Amino acid sequence: RNAIKKAKRDMGKIEPLIEKLKAKAEGLQTEIDNSDGEGWTVLADLTEQMQKVNDEIEEKEMEWLELAESLETLEEEEAVASA
Repeated sequence: RNAIKKAKRDMGKIEPLIEKLKAKAEGLQTEIDNSDGEGWTVLADLTEQMQKVNDEIEEKEMEWLELAESLETLEEEEAVASA
């Protein structure tokens, strides 16, 4: 039961982080789109930042999925135990 609460709490912490990162990625994409006259180095820097943010989003989404799978298993086990 405590494990279920912890998994739900952890998922709830990850969700806003993912949203923040997605907003950051959108901002970077806008900067990339508007960096026409900025030069190659600016574009390269923005692209690198974008890649880091996308990697972090992917990492957090994987963490969330693992928690969701764990939560599903825990809930199934609890249902069987209380039946």
